[in-house]
Amino acid sequence: MHTITNTVIRNDSYYYNLRIPHEHVSTYGTAVRFKLGDVSDGRPNYIKPEDVEQIVKRLTPLIMGSFRTGSKLDYRAAAKSLKPKVTLLSDMLKEYLAIRDISERPVGLAVDALVAVAGDREISDSDRCCGMYIST
Repeated sequence: MHTITNTVIRNDSYYYNLRIPHEHVSTYGTAVRFKLGDVSDGRPNYIKPEDVEQIVKRLTPLIMGSFRTGSKLDYRAAAKSLKPKVTLLSDMLKEYLAIRDISERPVGLAVDALVAVAGDREISDSDRCCGMYIST
């Protein structure tokens, strides 16, 4: 059952849907509606329901604040900036080596071996307790 506030699902996609307060309808129209991402993980713009919920929780006050102040807001750009960033294992290695003052070679060899076996996957897909990747 779909229960994320201010969203609708149409054609296997999440859409942000917010009714405009009556006093602002003449300026902004009756509703703000745009696509957030796809429901199915087999589609290119897949977004997890938890991520949709977080985006909506942060975006709604931002939009309502723009109505109160009268400032213009690019809703799609704001929603895009609120989407979680995908961090790959190889990207994390570069950041780790930049922060630490250690030899690059041993860590690089270990990560290269892991990437060869498991693939260069998202960090959020890993399970910390046993170092194995969660199958999706």
